Amino acid sequence: MNRKLSSKIALFVTILLVVASLSIGILSINRASNAMNNLANQELEEVAKTGAMYLEAEIQGYLEVLSEVSTKASSMDWTELRQELADEVERLGYMDIGIVYPNGTARYVSTNDTAELGDRSYVQKAFDGQANVSNVIISRVTNGPVVMEAVPIKDGNEIVGVMIARRNGEFLSNITDSLGIGERGYAFIVGSDSTLYAHDNRDLVLNQENPFNHIETDGTLKEFGAALKELGTGRKGFANYEYQGSTRLTAMNPIQGTDWTLGIGNYQEDYLGPINNLRNMILIISAIVIITGILAAFFVGKLIAKPVLKMKSLVEEMSKGHLGERMEITTKDEVGEMAKEINKFMDNLQGNIIANLNKLSDGNLDTDINIIDEEDEIGPALKKTRDSIQALSDETKLIINAAVDGSLDTRADESKFDGEYKSIIGG
Repeated sequence: MNRKLSSKIALFVTILLVVASLSIGILSINRASNAMNNLANQELEEVAKTGAMYLEAEIQGYLEVLSEVSTKASSMDWTELRQELADEVERLGYMDIGIVYPNGTARYVSTNDTAELGDRSYVQKAFDGQANVSNVIISRVTNGPVVMEAVPIKDGNEIVGVMIARRNGEFLSNITDSLGIGERGYAFIVGSDSTLYAHDNRDLVLNQENPFNHIETDGTLKEFGAALKELGTGRKGFANYEYQGSTRLTAMNPIQGTDWTLGIGNYQEDYLGPINNLRNMILIISAIVIITGILAAFFVGKLIAKPVLKMKSLVEEMSKGHLGERMEITTKDEVGEMAKEINKFMDNLQGNIIANLNKLSDGNLDTDINIIDEEDEIGPALKKTRDSIQALSDETKLIINAAVDGSLDTRADESKFDGEYKSIIGG
């Protein structure tokens, strides 16, 4: 019984501790994870916003410089223009500068090559009076990414041509390389059709990878393409996705003045690193609490089970009619009170019931039977037994005395008795 009771107490405490520890741990980790995710999203969102503004300012600055240069070209005289612009190519860091005439023919300063560019959207926008940049193009000459800047050439209020400048598209990736957050943070730029224009993985830019195409071909950028498609290109928001076995948190922000969108991404596990440490700490503390609780439960279980075991032994002795043992428990709790009441019960059995039964068995009807209260069943039953024997004795004496006196017609009142006593008196 000691083993069973202490084991039950230990099991109950263990279950209670495990449930409590797991509940508190899971709740704490979930709340901390949500808080860290919110902080991560806020940080990524803010950096994406700031980064997009920086790129917008950078591109706008390039266009303003090119617009300033275009003021020298109002005459549209190629011989004069080429000579004036030759130094500007190197000074401004361009790969080349060109002039597009109203018929769509373009001539380049450095190479003196010509090209038909009248159908290019960035040229058309410039002829409409809007300074702009092209999407990132993979140059057939350099086999690298390039960006075309285009500004209108004006003679007074009239647009007489377009000045274009070819810039190495690496400048976008160089900028995004500096925008990543943390050790593994990264940034990238996608176009309106999701084509990657800047990325820390330059091969993705050179190959003009389009995440939307990866959705149908089940490519490596499939998950990102699906997340971006759900958000929509050119929109502000989050496009979180799985890539190379890791969850990536990504904030997207459009770059004003272009059709591009800047993405700022990072590994979710990097943000949740402190949460993992918290989880490990909670697990360790929970394990210590549970082990300590189990040991304490076994100890308390034994303390409780020990007096209960004594009570069990006493009750077993009582069931055998052995009434000499007593509980030696003096604690002031419920167990001590129970032991005190059991001892009182044993004292009553020995001092009142058994003693009076022994007197009755010896024919001594001079008994003092103690009736504890109105609900006492033992005392009244013993008193009834004594009274029945006393009545039997009295009736018997009555007949004997009458017989001695010669009154043989005297009879005992058998109606006072039941059972065998009635048979004896009747006989």
